Amino acid sequence: EGGHSQGCASSTGEGGLETVVLRHESGATAEVYLFGATLCSYKSPDGVEHIFVSPGAIFNGAKAIRGGVPVVFPQFGQPDTAMPQHGIARTSTWAVKEIRDSAEEACLTLTLSDSAATRDKWDYAFGLEFAVSLTAVSLTMTLRVANPGPAPSA
Repeated sequence: EGGHSQGCASSTGEGGLETVVLRHESGATAEVYLFGATLCSYKSPDGVEHIFVSPGAIFNGAKAIRGGVPVVFPQFGQPDTAMPQHGIARTSTWAVKEIRDSAEEACLTLTLSDSAATRDKWDYAFGLEFAVSLTAVSLTMTLRVANPGPAPSA
C-alpha cells in the first residue's frame, strides 16, 4: 500500500541528546537536535549524506554542536561577549511544537522563547519558530523571529 511515510520520531542522538528524525517515503531522512535546533543530517533518497558535522563536535548539551546547520540568533560571531559565539539559540534546548507526517512531506516545527537563562545573556523578549520540511526532492528550513516585547531588539 503506497502513499505512507516511514514515520517521524523522537530519538536519542550523540551524547544522549534528544533528536527528531524525519523520514520520507522516498528514503530521504533528516535529523535535528533539540539542543540548538541543529540539523545534523540530511540524506537524499539515494542515501547520500549532505551535511557536514565536525569529527571533533562535542555533543554534551553545553557547547554548541560544531557543524551541521545551526540557528544563529541574535548575533553572528561574538560582538557581545556576554553571549556565546553566534548567540543563544544554538546553546538552548528547543521545544517541539509540531511533527507532521504525510505522503508529500515530513515536517518538524521547533520553538524557543526568552527565559531567565536567555535573558541573563541577552535581556530581550523574543519568540523563534524553526520549521524543517523534508520531501523526496528537497529539504527546506524556515526561521521566523518575533519580538513580543515593548522594546526594539538590539
